[in-house]
Amino acid sequence: MSTRDTGNTDATYAATLSRFADRLFVTGGTDPGDEALAIAPERLAVYHQLVRGNYMSMIRFAYTMTFRVMAADIASNDARIGWPESVHEIIRKYLQVAPAGNHSTRHIADVFRGYFLEHWPAIIEARPEIPDLMRLERAELEALYHFDDPGTSPTETELEALQTAAVDDFLALRILRAPSAAFLRLDHPCTVMQHRMEHRIPYAPGELTGAERVAVSRDPRTLEAVFTLLDEAPFRVGERAPVGEEMLVEELAGQWIGDLPADLATNDDTWKLTTFASAVFTGLATGYFRLV
Repeated sequence: MSTRDTGNTDATYAATLSRFADRLFVTGGTDPGDEALAIAPERLAVYHQLVRGNYMSMIRFAYTMTFRVMAADIASNDARIGWPESVHEIIRKYLQVAPAGNHSTRHIADVFRGYFLEHWPAIIEARPEIPDLMRLERAELEALYHFDDPGTSPTETELEALQTAAVDDFLALRILRAPSAAFLRLDHPCTVMQHRMEHRIPYAPGELTGAERVAVSRDPRTLEAVFTLLDEAPFRVGERAPVGEEMLVEELAGQWIGDLPADLATNDDTWKLTTFASAVFTGLATGYFRLV
């Protein structure tokens, strides 16, 4: 199949999904009617329930902690202006306004996030951490399901050897930043919030404050998502590395040093080497860096 054929097929598939969504949820106020997609009323009701349930499952899977925050606030504040009656209402209205164009969970998560941030300002005003929390959960989803990471992760033996390697040998390594990894500058302590919610430890609005610098990656041993909180200097090592492009450690070190802000650039060479080497080692151990 040619590239052009693929494009036409994708367009036809997206159009069919859109018409099916219009038939089920009257998206944008347009129902193509029986002539476009003939469905008996009783079957239409079944499809409506199944599709809404599937979307609910996928979106709540992607944004589990975000929905837990919203559900708790909705339950305790029934009369808030601009708030939905339930989280189900959010999904129902999303399907009427902006249904996704394919069945990828990550695609649906992206479309839903755009819809949510635009259409539910009252929730964000009450819970300003939600946009950051959604970014963190979306990065977690990518770490879990990105399927084409190049490079290899070092074994435990190789990691131990790197800890005692000569500086020249270390700088001669070729590494790359895994495409599944994300480096997030968050205005709220979302990893702390997520940890507390996972362990059913509630927190009140405004109780947890402070910015975070976090790397989200796939642990090479367990294949689970791992969150690594970093100080500004080591965070910049991963942030500076181009995604999926191999480079010498020495080259990355030079670029990192050149980009350091004035308050960090005045540190001596020993601090710079130690900080940089520790960041690279941490990245190789947690999966945001790979060996080439």
